[in-house]
Amino acid sequence: MVALAIGAVAVMGVVPAAHASTGTYPAPRVGSKITTANIADPSMLSGEHNGHYYLYTTGSGGIAVYRSTKPGSGYTYDRTISFKGYSLQWAPHVEYASGRYFLFFTAEHNTSQHCVEMAASSTPDRGYTAYGALKCDSQINQGWEAIDPTVYETGSHNYYLVWRRGHVVNFPGGQYQIMAEAITLHGSGKPVTMTPKKEAFALTPIQNSVIEAPSLVFHNGRFWLFVSRNAYNTATGPSAYLTQVWSGTKLGMFTNRGTVMSSGAKYGYGPGGGEATLTNGTTYFAYEFITAGSGTNHVTRHVDIATISWKSGSPVVG
Repeated sequence: MVALAIGAVAVMGVVPAAHASTGTYPAPRVGSKITTANIADPSMLSGEHNGHYYLYTTGSGGIAVYRSTKPGSGYTYDRTISFKGYSLQWAPHVEYASGRYFLFFTAEHNTSQHCVEMAASSTPDRGYTAYGALKCDSQINQGWEAIDPTVYETGSHNYYLVWRRGHVVNFPGGQYQIMAEAITLHGSGKPVTMTPKKEAFALTPIQNSVIEAPSLVFHNGRFWLFVSRNAYNTATGPSAYLTQVWSGTKLGMFTNRGTVMSSGAKYGYGPGGGEATLTNGTTYFAYEFITAGSGTNHVTRHVDIATISWKSGSPVVG
């Protein structure tokens, strides 16, 4: 996803502020809403940690963290994580392994292009040390970017970085593709390395309009890849943001299975930028929706947390 158009510096302990905008859209009928405005790209940390459940979002000036005593509702603002020398900082994902929290996010750092960055901490919401870029696109000098990281863990505890590579041309036009590559998580030192002799591979063909915000789960013998399509800042019309799912029986090139969330009363307007997370036996789907400013650089977005059920073998949100 394109980063929020915000130039504010993050201040620890201050709730991200909303932008003024024109035109309003109703909230979704499903799920549990977070009342804070102007947050996006939600990512839930699987499981309970120190008595809380954590949700990470793109916020004003950095990564806005929310927490709750229940996994599916009641999230309130905790703090903002921000790193000096990094521009933008958006689309977070946190993975827990070996007593360590691994933060993946998108930013500009020592380059004018967007790369997947990494950080690590011994606690879920503070104390993170940034370690620099984990993945930049091999064609970065030609304007290609690597953004929107997430991590897929196999049943045997192997890990894959999943991200979107793309070259924006007349947004939402361009060339876009979802990629994956094996990674190794380390309990000390440099937190993440690309696994030797394991090359990156595509999960989707190259698309000529935006495909982004990947989230990968496994259910009943199939992989399910949730992605967002179209323009993140558009609530209605042919360019409205929506959520699509792709699927396959092997971790490789998937097949498009169609739209699972689109603008309307049920899911709100511009439902996308989401992530599926399995916690306590329930698969939650946290996603963003638009409440004002459709089609502008100052679109107002909120976050909703719904659940995924499976009907006739396919996912249904809400």
